[in-house]
Amino acid sequence: MADVICGGWSETKTADEQIQKICDNVKNQVEKETHENYVEFHAVEYRSQVVAGANYLIKIIVSHLLSLLRLGDHKER
Repeated sequence: MADVICGGWSETKTADEQIQKICDNVKNQVEKETHENYVEFHAVEYRSQVVAGANYLIKIIVSHLLSLLRLGDHKER
């Protein structure tokens, strides 16, 4: 394993259950800020940084539900 520089970022690691829990905890805030509703919000990989606490860079797969208009419901005027 490579040496970690104090305050530096870790190597990229595969996301685990703990990282997914962090994502689950911020999902509502992200949806509110982006004005989207995400069906999938899945952590893939991450890097961490220990300073006066911990910072995370997390790669997340997202997909959102699109509102679709059924053609039969639309009436021309």
